[in-house]
Amino acid sequence: MALKFLSWNRLQTIAILIIGLIWLNAFYSIGRWRTERVIKDDVVSYYSYLPAALIYKDLKFNFIENLEPKIKNRIWVHTTPDGKKVLKMTMGLAILFLPFFLVGHAIALAYGIGTGYSLPYELLLSFGACVYGILGLIFLRKSLTLFFNEKSTLISLICIALGTNLLYYTSYEGGMSHVYSFFLFSSFVYYSIIWNKEPGFKNSSILGLLLGLITLIRPSNLIICLIPILYGIKSIGDLKDKIKWHFSQLNQFICMGICFVIVLLPQFLYWKYSVGSWYYYPYSNETFYFLNPHILDGIFSFRKGWLVYSPIMVFSIIGLWTCKRYCPDLLIPLLVYIPINIYVVFSWWCWWYGGSFGCRPLIESYALLSFPLAGFIQLLLDSRTKIASYMVFVLMAGMIWLNFFQTKQYSIALIHWDSMTQKAYWSIFCSMERPHNLEQLLKKPDYEMAIFGENER
Repeated sequence: MALKFLSWNRLQTIAILIIGLIWLNAFYSIGRWRTERVIKDDVVSYYSYLPAALIYKDLKFNFIENLEPKIKNRIWVHTTPDGKKVLKMTMGLAILFLPFFLVGHAIALAYGIGTGYSLPYELLLSFGACVYGILGLIFLRKSLTLFFNEKSTLISLICIALGTNLLYYTSYEGGMSHVYSFFLFSSFVYYSIIWNKEPGFKNSSILGLLLGLITLIRPSNLIICLIPILYGIKSIGDLKDKIKWHFSQLNQFICMGICFVIVLLPQFLYWKYSVGSWYYYPYSNETFYFLNPHILDGIFSFRKGWLVYSPIMVFSIIGLWTCKRYCPDLLIPLLVYIPINIYVVFSWWCWWYGGSFGCRPLIESYALLSFPLAGFIQLLLDSRTKIASYMVFVLMAGMIWLNFFQTKQYSIALIHWDSMTQKAYWSIFCSMERPHNLEQLLKKPDYEMAIFGENER
């Protein structure tokens, strides 16, 4: 009876709950919400739609001048050449913030502090990040169990949730976009698989709505649409059949497109209302430099290298070849999506993405990279060479520990937010002691050169 209760399926559920508790404990004990450090940096621009629309009733932001300085300084608007005020970020994240904002607002009103920027709002936004993270793991689990056994799925979920910088951006900086995009990606991948098996207006509508939200948070993430389009293609013959099948599903694509546009419509209406144009690009001279990508820097550099600060993901890259065996319908989509996404991410002028822990724009992609990771793990579990497999699992456990350790280091600025070097990294490796010469070992990025697409000096 006890063995039945502790089935692998139940263990997955228990693991997700424990992961959620770890995230919740981290955000609560760290207490950024107590010191008003949740609604800060990029979060300010993502979030400001909500208090402007629902509290101050002014999306043109003329109300800012009448605010006390403490709140006024936490609303950042871009001013157009003709003096109009507009938010830099699109509103996708504000839509996902909304349920938790409303609860926070109700609590704040009860205490007479309903400004949109008091403690209840900060607390609920942090809590909301953990909720979306858990939902993301639930959808990821649903997808993985379609191809992999229960053990592989469980270990993969633990590696993704606790062995990567998803941990940091769920529990430490939950206001940033990445855990929300991770949830959307996990959901989108699951419904992409289901839609290819059971196309219909329900699944088409869900895919369209999810794709709209994904795009509204980070427009470059639109390339996730390659997954349902390429799913199931294994050869040139499959490609021809898939094209014919897509044409036979024209009504489903129309439905998907309508739902996609419905989600984007509020953003276009906002731009029209605030600046008088249906489309507005507030990033000024910030852009992509596709002829000068920094792929090797983005993956391996000590400043922000993806595999330096989330080394456990190297097993995902190694595991790509296992997809042919375990999830062949996803092999071509992954082989197309992953290099395109990496190329786009590291073609952005600021390839290190400002102050951040590791490579944060790849976090949402973990919803896809978990498949080759699970394939690699399942191959280890099926292997007859148990000693070698156990050694790899011990190494994975060490990488999870290292992620917790480096997360703590970053939270106390031992790992610098944008200026790490090889010498600085090794001077604090596995240590909580600050070297006396740490500042001399750092190298500040040359933002002025990078914004014009030029290599730093």
